[in-house]
Amino acid sequence: KNNINNNYKINNNFLDEFLRNNKSIISDVFTGFYQYNNYLNSKRNSFNNTYYNLKPFSFIKFNLNEISQFYNSSNINEMNLNNFYNNDINIYNCFEYTFKDKTHLIFSFPLILTIVLSQTDNCNFVVHHEINLASYTNKFSEYNNGSYILTSILCQMSYNKKFINYIFDQKEGYWFSLSNKELKKVDSIDINATPLILIYQKNIPKNYKEIKIKDKLYTIINVKIGLFQTTQLFFEQRDKIKDVRNKIKSWFNIKESFTLLING
Repeated sequence: KNNINNNYKINNNFLDEFLRNNKSIISDVFTGFYQYNNYLNSKRNSFNNTYYNLKPFSFIKFNLNEISQFYNSSNINEMNLNNFYNNDINIYNCFEYTFKDKTHLIFSFPLILTIVLSQTDNCNFVVHHEINLASYTNKFSEYNNGSYILTSILCQMSYNKKFINYIFDQKEGYWFSLSNKELKKVDSIDINATPLILIYQKNIPKNYKEIKIKDKLYTIINVKIGLFQTTQLFFEQRDKIKDVRNKIKSWFNIKESFTLLING
């Protein structure tokens, strides 16, 4: 279970005890393992098979502000210039940053992978429908190649902070959104829905369909509606000034006329 290869030597019997004492559908499906090793070599997948410790995890958390600052300040050459100006961060940037010092590695990924994103207000997280994480662990086999597909996204609307969950229904073969107790069929993610939690799974349904994710531009908007507030907003790349005005008016429920100052 959990992609564990019994040929690996574990001197403290931790894994055997964990699997024996934590037998449940949830632990079998959602639990992966970190590997902490005092003898890590320079290569990501090189480690000493005899002396290392394992620690279970049920989700992986990434601090996007921290990751964005790292790439923007010292590693601009590693990112596409357009991505730099739009503060784009993707899941591979997150893994590369988090495991760059090799103090710990991924020993085994779970069948269903949960990604938690924190401090999301200063960047644009680019969502991938399909990811391959085989390079971040040596526990994938030819029958389990490290590929995952996106099946659920919990988001928060940037302009009103309401939560919205997007779920792929494997029986129906469609995406649905759930917000304010309203469930409806959708084919795209709202452009201002900021991802907070992403759920990926290994077994790809035959009827899987990708949910549309529009290309968008990252902006910081200062709005004075009663109290002065600063918020992160996204617009489509094809939007014109009149489109921007209409969307701001709709998002913030502005009834009266207002002035739009760009870099003002």
